[in-house]
Amino acid sequence: MPLTYHHKTHQLQLGIWKSSESMEELEQLAGLRESEIRMVQSFKSELRKKEFLSVRALLHNLHPTSSLVIQYDENGKPYLDNMLSLSISHTQDYVSVLFSPLPYVGLDLETIRPQIEKIAHKFVNDEEANYIDEKNRRQHLHILWGAKEVLYKIYGKGNVDFRGHLYVAPFKCADKGTTEATIRMPDFERTFLIHFERTENRMLAYATGE
Repeated sequence: MPLTYHHKTHQLQLGIWKSSESMEELEQLAGLRESEIRMVQSFKSELRKKEFLSVRALLHNLHPTSSLVIQYDENGKPYLDNMLSLSISHTQDYVSVLFSPLPYVGLDLETIRPQIEKIAHKFVNDEEANYIDEKNRRQHLHILWGAKEVLYKIYGKGNVDFRGHLYVAPFKCADKGTTEATIRMPDFERTFLIHFERTENRMLAYATGE
C-alpha cells in the first residue's frame, strides 16, 4: 500500500494511498478497535470492506503515534474522535484523507474520465460554462466538479443543487492551481480557496477554513 501523495502543513495533513493489499494485510495495517471490527464484519460488499480498511490504514500511516477513530455526525459527515475535522474520498484503487484542526475541510479525488461530459449539465451553471477552456475541456470539468464536491462535503448536510447553490470563480486550467468557490445555502454562505492538482490521471481538490 504505497503512499503516492503526501502534503502536510501546520493546518492540515493530506495523503493518497494506492490500496494493493489483501484484506488480511489491510486489517493488520488498519489497527482497528473492537467497534470497527464489528462494523467491517457487518458489510456485505467486499469493496466497501476494502475502502473502510484502506482509509483507516492510511490514517494510521499518517498519524502512527495515536489511534484516530472515525466518527459520524447526524448527517453522516465524518470526523475524528479527537475532534479533528476529516474528509475522505475514493476513486478506483485509491483512497485519500484530509484532516485538520480547522472546522471546515473538504476533499475530492477523481479519476479523469470522458464520462464527465455526460453529466456536465448537472453541475456546470451558465456562468461557468462561458469560461471553460475548450482545448482542455475534460480537465477543466474535473476541476469544476472537484471544487463543487469539496464545497458539498464542507457543508455536509445534503440537499445541495450543484448548479444553483455552488459557484466556482473563473480560473486557469492547469495541472496545479487555486480558485475561489462559494456555497450559497439558506443556512450557510461562505467562500473557500480551493486547491487543485493533477496526480497522474487523477484530479485532487481540497480546501480548509475557519
